[in-house]
Formats: sequence, structure tokens, C-alpha cells
Amino acid sequence: VLCMDIGSKWVIIGRRRPGSYAWDSSSYCQRWQLYLSLAPLRSFEGHGADLLDMFRGSQYLVWYFRALGARIGKSVCLYPNGADPMMTEPELVTIQDGACIDEAAL
Repeated sequence: VLCMDIGSKWVIIGRRRPGSYAWDSSSYCQRWQLYLSLAPLRSFEGHGADLLDMFRGSQYLVWYFRALGARIGKSVCLYPNGADPMMTEPELVTIQDGACIDEAAL
């Protein structure tokens, strides 16, 4: 499921570049909405929990966001206390070595 999520991100959206995008006319924004509509596939049937919840605080979550384009250093811990593991534009995120990020505070 995560491989499908990563693949669909690169096929549908591609690489995000910094800039301003008009919400109603930009093809990027429309492709981003299409990609977000696939996010429920990561949820457990009937529970509503996201598959990424199982990887909070682990190296697997770091690898996942790196695969989505985030630049993440060594010995990084993401969301160890249960914050929502959501990065809407990972290509625009750089996290240095030894960082610990929780409660979606970047």
C-alpha cells in the first residue's frame, strides 16, 4: 500500500517546486487533490487509523518521507508521541541530523 502511495505521488504530482499556485486554475493543485483522494487507501478498514500510525517514531517513517522527496538527515525521529504524520509538500522540507519532530511542529 505504501509503495502504491509513493508511486502515485510521483506519477500524479511529480516534483513540487517552490512558488505560488492558483488554487482553482493550477494543474498542480488539481493533481494534489487527486493524490489526496487516494490517502484513505492507507486506512485500516473500519478503524479509520492510518497505516503510517504504525511507523511513528521509527526509521520506516523517515524512509517513507525520503521516498516522497523530503531531505532528512541522520538520526531523525519523526512523530514519536503520536502526532499526525502528515507532510503535504515533502519536497520542500529539509530536516537536519539529530532532529526530533513531534506535534507537526516543523
